[in-house]
Amino acid sequence: MMPSKKANKNRFRRGDIVTVRCLPEIEATLDGSGTLDNMPFLPEMVKYCGRTFMVRWRVNKVLQGDSKGGLRYIHNTVLLDDTICDGEAHGDCQRMCFFLWKTAWLDYESGGSSDGVPDSRGSPIAGHKPGEHLLPRGHICQATALTAASLPLRLLDPRRYYWDLTSRLYKPTAYLRYLLGGIYRRTLGRLFGRLHHDKGPRFDAADPERLGLKRGDLVEVKSVEEIRATLNSRGLNRGLYFLPGMWGYCGLRLRVLRPVYRMLGEKTGEMRSLKNTVVLEGITCNGQAYGGCQRGCYVFWKEIWLRRVSEVIHRPMLLPPNSPSSPTGIKEQ
Repeated sequence: MMPSKKANKNRFRRGDIVTVRCLPEIEATLDGSGTLDNMPFLPEMVKYCGRTFMVRWRVNKVLQGDSKGGLRYIHNTVLLDDTICDGEAHGDCQRMCFFLWKTAWLDYESGGSSDGVPDSRGSPIAGHKPGEHLLPRGHICQATALTAASLPLRLLDPRRYYWDLTSRLYKPTAYLRYLLGGIYRRTLGRLFGRLHHDKGPRFDAADPERLGLKRGDLVEVKSVEEIRATLNSRGLNRGLYFLPGMWGYCGLRLRVLRPVYRMLGEKTGEMRSLKNTVVLEGITCNGQAYGGCQRGCYVFWKEIWLRRVSEVIHRPMLLPPNSPSSPTGIKEQ
């Protein structure tokens, strides 16, 4: 049965409780490539059918890979709490992206399960998941499809500023600094960058510190001075950016969510290997430094930027009020 016209048009808001539609209803919205508006419905999303979640926020603005392509507009899309890709159908990719849910795949709460067990609307018959073999796998995922599933968002498009203000992502003074900084980067910043461009050290040798971090390990983010010493003039260590919003975590103690060994490149769809890299619990991007991108990606940390908590003086675990403000920071080759 096709989703109702009302469901296709509703505008879910942050905090709304919604139910993921059953798989046959979602399949009825998909084309032959398993996509809706060029956004794929992935095999990893099937297990959430029939379950109830809270809307994390609406998604209007996204970036793919890095900021060079500019912000893009995506419509009728939300993030849901606790729905993260495990990469099972995509080579065990460990990027841990929040799924992008088209509103046609959702409905207002209708008694679905929120305890991790699908209700009867989403349960397969005899273990078979209808049509799952048609869903995108391999090198095609939502991250690689972002360009096709979105439209360019021009700098002078008033909607981008309306979304910034209504999202309450910025305080008025911070937003003014962001706007002025953007003007500088697009004018004088580009000129000075060309005049003083210096690649600096490449740090291609093996990292001097391999902590072998595992899920649950407690670490402290090193000081600003220590981290700066690991970066080249572009803010990179072995192809990974240390993002602007990450400086606010220096000196704080955080827990490792998981190590990251491989991930799909967003531009090419090819599997990439990573070494000595982890994600930390609760540290996701709020997009401030890159125009308010709303993907909410987990931030990647090199082990050289961290130290085990046993090496530092005991302090209470603290978290800063804001999360990092940029995409995941992987530099595409």
